[in-house]
Amino acid sequence: MGGYVAVRFTPKGNEEMMLDWMFANRMEDGKTAYPRCLYVLKQAEIVFYEGDFNGRILFKYRLEDGTVIYFKESFNTLLGMETSVVFSAAIQYYKDTFYIKSWRENWKPPQPYQTSVEEFKDTSPKFTGYYLENTKGERIKQERLNINQKVYLVIETNNAEGETATINLNNNNLDFEYNGKVLDNDILKGIKVLGNITKIQLKTVEQNKN
Repeated sequence: MGGYVAVRFTPKGNEEMMLDWMFANRMEDGKTAYPRCLYVLKQAEIVFYEGDFNGRILFKYRLEDGTVIYFKESFNTLLGMETSVVFSAAIQYYKDTFYIKSWRENWKPPQPYQTSVEEFKDTSPKFTGYYLENTKGERIKQERLNINQKVYLVIETNNAEGETATINLNNNNLDFEYNGKVLDNDILKGIKVLGNITKIQLKTVEQNKN
């Protein structure tokens, strides 16, 4: 099958579970095709200790989609009882490296990271511009304004709702009146932004030459 991993260790008394695993099959489930139905794939982890099982863990060897293909218990006059087991695993993780066999069942290749546009969407408040409209909703240039004309200042923003804005209309021929008060130096201060579009009603007045 491939992906062989052989281990040898001192038995602890519960090794029969490996025999059960080795002889298990999936012939009765009716879902697994031949010859895959002849064995049961499981996960296993081989842990290497310093000294005995109570020592420091050196590293781990993880197996997935694996089965036991060899099991033997023997007596050694020097070392006593020994258990030898050979695993065959389709997926082997050894430290930072992994090995994949074609007959694996559960492994899925890593999916490329999908970058969401939302992750890089700039949500900081931005002022994008302003212009004037007449009462018909038509854009109008400042040089075409007349005295005592009602106009709307249209402020364009992004992600700025609730912020305050200051606009310098900078007209050398007219002054502007807002809420009955003439703007100082054509500067409109403290306007609360209501959304991406904020409209402010103004009135043009004769410029104060003083």
